Amino acid sequence: MTSAVQTQREHQQALLSLKNQLLCLWGGPAGAAGWFIGFFVIAGLFPPISPNMPVDALKAYYLKDANALFAGCCIMMFTTPLFACMYAAISEQLKRIEGSGAVLANAQMVLGSLMVLFFILPAFNLGIAAFRPERSAEAIQTLSDGAWLPFVSAFQTTFWTWIVIGVAILRDKDQKVFPRWLGHFNIWVALSLILAGFTFFTKTGPFAWDGAAALWIVVVTFEAWFLVMFWVVRKNLREQMRALGAG
Repeated sequence: MTSAVQTQREHQQALLSLKNQLLCLWGGPAGAAGWFIGFFVIAGLFPPISPNMPVDALKAYYLKDANALFAGCCIMMFTTPLFACMYAAISEQLKRIEGSGAVLANAQMVLGSLMVLFFILPAFNLGIAAFRPERSAEAIQTLSDGAWLPFVSAFQTTFWTWIVIGVAILRDKDQKVFPRWLGHFNIWVALSLILAGFTFFTKTGPFAWDGAAALWIVVVTFEAWFLVMFWVVRKNLREQMRALGAG
């Protein structure tokens, strides 16, 4: 009887873990939705300003509707940590590859959590830029640069997060958790982020922070990664739940 009770308890715990992973996985779309609402709809930060915008025009841009900017930034900062929940779900799936120790899964979790900071801090600086209207236009320009440059070009933690995921998947010779193509996909999309690393060298053209290469190709890549990883991890979790007798 004791053994049967223990088995039932382990089954319930395993199922609860999978349900919690699925809940955390939805943190990615929820965080993305928060960013869309805050960035695009409320703060009105689309399209991005030019790095060459004259300082007086820049000051007017930030002060034209400061409350909307504050509200949008608060929503972005509030929902950004949800991205870490998605990385936690991915980490749990990677642990199925490595078993005990799971150093790559842990590295992915730490790096993914650090990525969150580079979404929060730019939003802080955007709000600070409009916080004191009496600031000089040059001071507001500095804060603006401190928001847009890291927002676009601080790709490094995301780069290594995706590389670690790719390496972990490719080291699984049996492909018992993720298909091999997903490992290659993570590495290739990570390499595409390097395009965002040239924003310090130019204020115009495709590699400026509002350019086609530095911003738009990277944004499309980022969204593609989230969609693909969400779909694959969700599929894994649903299959595991069905194996335990859940829907």
